[in-house]
Amino acid sequence: MKRIPVLAVALVALCGGCDKNGKPITWTPPWSTAEPSTQPAGAPTAEAALPTPSPVQPATARHVAEAVQPTRAPGEGHRGRKYAILVQFRVITIEVPLGTISSSEKLWSYLDEELLGEDSLVNLGRNGFRVGAGVQATWSDVDKILKELTRRPLKATTLMAEPGKGVPFVVKEKQGEQMIFTFYEDRTCSGETYPPGDNLLTMACTYDPDDPRKIVLSGVPLIRTTNRRMRYVKEPSRIRAVVKPTLYPFDTLGFQMEMRGGDFLVIGPGVQAARENSIGHHFLIQRRKGVQWERVLILRPEVVATEVRRSPGPGALSPPPADKGPDEDE
Repeated sequence: MKRIPVLAVALVALCGGCDKNGKPITWTPPWSTAEPSTQPAGAPTAEAALPTPSPVQPATARHVAEAVQPTRAPGEGHRGRKYAILVQFRVITIEVPLGTISSSEKLWSYLDEELLGEDSLVNLGRNGFRVGAGVQATWSDVDKILKELTRRPLKATTLMAEPGKGVPFVVKEKQGEQMIFTFYEDRTCSGETYPPGDNLLTMACTYDPDDPRKIVLSGVPLIRTTNRRMRYVKEPSRIRAVVKPTLYPFDTLGFQMEMRGGDFLVIGPGVQAARENSIGHHFLIQRRKGVQWERVLILRPEVVATEVRRSPGPGALSPPPADKGPDEDE
């Protein structure tokens, strides 16, 4: 990979959220050292065997408490009920001619562009991103404006993750070799040529156990290479070989914000995305048949709970039987 040494990239450590005792925690973003998880929602992991979370409901403090200390009804024995706490990300992707959404002041008048904090906002802006946050109460108005601008219904992709674990969303896939520059506050920049791969946005979310609607959303853009390399991973009882892609996170563009479940974040190209070597241009703009199109992402995270039962097998969890009723087929 070619490098243009102009300035070393300063890495940003993201932190936030609380542990089960309500104490603040500091965590290392999973995208900094490992491949983002691409397993299906609720697939078994080494830590726990979680079923596919269906149905789910907004998590409350009671759900969190029962996820830590499962309740047991008389006669249930070891089959006590328990809640799994997960983060549900609804991601809406919109593709329209450049400027349709990113320059619509009617839309952006509903969004708070300062909620990320001045440093993150300015840093994202100089690298070609425009970001604004909206509250759940205004979503119906924003949804109406977006449908007017796009002239089509909005479709969302739902992703599930454990709290604090990174979940990737592919913004642009199967990109060729890319020369990308990162721009800094002191008006310097550094550029690198990245190998072919996918351009991703990796998201993670932590929450307040006393009020799970209070969440901290973190994210960072990164490139995941198409080619994979063999690496050795040390486990408690062995060392095994795994084949993984190489990750190139743009750590200086990592962001973090406090919000409430059901609120939303809009990410689109900013003015500086006009620079074809900017990160924003490579992630959010593409040219088709001579016309530039912009890609706008809308993120709606929420902490949810799903009820599971402890099965007779050691440590295994299975969902409760589905309730059958007259509305089952609706």
